[in-house]
Amino acid sequence: MWHNTSDTVKKASIATNTIPNIAFYNRLMKQRVVTERGGEKTAISLLSAFEYPQQINVMVTSIARYGDKIYCRYFDMLMQEIGNPFESVVFPKYTIMCLRREGARFMSLSETSSGQYEYPVPITDRTQSEPTHFLSICLSPIYGTEPKWLQLAELVEHYKIQGATYFYIYSKYIDAYSRILLDDYVRTGDAEVIILHDHSEREDYRWQFMEIHECLNRARGHSRWVAFVDLDERLTPTDYSGTGLTDDNIGGIRFRQRWILKNETLPERYVDANQVLIMYVHDVAVFFENYTMYRMKPEEGVIRHYRDVNAGQWSKKWLGGIERMGNFSMTDYPEKWANELLSKVQKRIHYVYGPKK
Repeated sequence: MWHNTSDTVKKASIATNTIPNIAFYNRLMKQRVVTERGGEKTAISLLSAFEYPQQINVMVTSIARYGDKIYCRYFDMLMQEIGNPFESVVFPKYTIMCLRREGARFMSLSETSSGQYEYPVPITDRTQSEPTHFLSICLSPIYGTEPKWLQLAELVEHYKIQGATYFYIYSKYIDAYSRILLDDYVRTGDAEVIILHDHSEREDYRWQFMEIHECLNRARGHSRWVAFVDLDERLTPTDYSGTGLTDDNIGGIRFRQRWILKNETLPERYVDANQVLIMYVHDVAVFFENYTMYRMKPEEGVIRHYRDVNAGQWSKKWLGGIERMGNFSMTDYPEKWANELLSKVQKRIHYVYGPKK
């Protein structure tokens, strides 16, 4: 459990001596909310650190560390350690909450107060009073050998039409050709790319659990709303009127799925022509107190979820059950956005891969 101390904090202007909501967090820990299931405990491996008005959250990629005691280590611009370590625990998964400290520019962690610490990571400032973006997208880790460039362009341009202004894109592996397009979105300020790597092996899909927690922290204070999506998912409003919510206690919106079956592989090359605390993969596990989920009706909006019938065991595992639900129907991308999406995808793809005159 946490305990708050003030013996290492001297200036209140940019330092804190209390982590908010400790009683709430400790209650959740006693209830074993969203603990990790399976997996051998791995060594500490840092990914990022985010500074909020009252605390710094350090993110790790380590497996099976839930509830472990960990020490926060602080470093200045010259990589000199500042003050005594702060004792904390891993909660929620992949997250260590630390006090803010004057002069800290980098963070690290260790298993004991005097033990060896990992390479420090820079602190990302999330202390601004107003978020930079209203809606951003957290994209689940990209992996696998199939080219991603066309799906990636369609995803980014679709969500830009829906009002998204920033993309947090996580990559475990992406082919070199698709990486050219991804780098171009970074160049134009549309996205940042977070590379996922650890010394401990894990199945590719397990990176998504870590990505969800990391992106929740990365977006907090930076974006008012954030959509957690896969590369093959398109949140699509239908007849919902307006873009605002009248209930300030709504902390999340959940969409129903519409599966779109995909039976062709993508082409390899272009031919010229602050509310959520813990997330599951497809739902919110725990809100901060007083916040709730709003469930969209199908007539208000759906997720167009492209399912590749040739990928892995998907067809064998799911197709029979889907067929028993009833007849399939033809469904198109909404006509009111189709031409705009096509134009924007073509323009970006041609700019990146087309011949330069």
